[in-house]
Amino acid sequence: MTKNSSTTTTMNPDMEQTKAPNGFVPRPGDYDGLRDNFKEVHTLESERKRSQAFRFWMGWGLAGVFFTFSLVEGVRSLTWPHAQDHFRIAIVHNDGTYDAPVDVNELTPVQQKEILETSLVNYVNYRESYAYAASQKSYDIVSAMTAGKELKRYQKSLLDQNDPENPIVKYGLKAHKEALDIRLNPDPNSNNSWNFTFTLRVTEDEKDPVEIPMRGSMTFVKAPVSPKFRVPYDPASVAIIQYESHEVTTR
Repeated sequence: MTKNSSTTTTMNPDMEQTKAPNGFVPRPGDYDGLRDNFKEVHTLESERKRSQAFRFWMGWGLAGVFFTFSLVEGVRSLTWPHAQDHFRIAIVHNDGTYDAPVDVNELTPVQQKEILETSLVNYVNYRESYAYAASQKSYDIVSAMTAGKELKRYQKSLLDQNDPENPIVKYGLKAHKEALDIRLNPDPNSNNSWNFTFTLRVTEDEKDPVEIPMRGSMTFVKAPVSPKFRVPYDPASVAIIQYESHEVTTR
């Protein structure tokens, strides 16, 4: 009789720990593909580095160009003369003669007085005259040629619909008034103050015109005026800071 014998095999734990992990082992036939993949990866990485270097140096190059341009413009603005507006005026005299156009900064004292009188006469005319259709134009011109507290006072009187002396409220569409024969006289006590007289003609519908003798005074200062108003109305570039007019009463 034959006895069967069983054999028990015991594995060493250390052997289990040193067991090779599962992984990919390339075959010899895969080497060419792997080399091609490696070349592609290397090429992409090289292109990325070149692109990064290009952007870096291009950024610094543009920054240098803009800095140089800004530096040149800064030096130019400090050293080169700035462009300025030049106004040339041809003065027409009462006898029909006129002077050749001349730069406003090169006027003689007589010419300066003539253009100052032109500005002041225009101011009195647009401030004292009234026609509903031209009220906005007159308001814009007078506002552009007035400054300080006088500007606020003038605008308040024209914008207050409750003021009975507001010409729009007082006359509306039914009448208009004109400032005629405006005459100026320098104030002997002040170089910047002038007195003036004029005739105020008020014409209402279906009524004969009424002429009222007026007089007043105004004070002005040199001030920058927009070319839109300076060229046609204020060649002397002055702003009125005090204005007063009243009817001449006779006894």
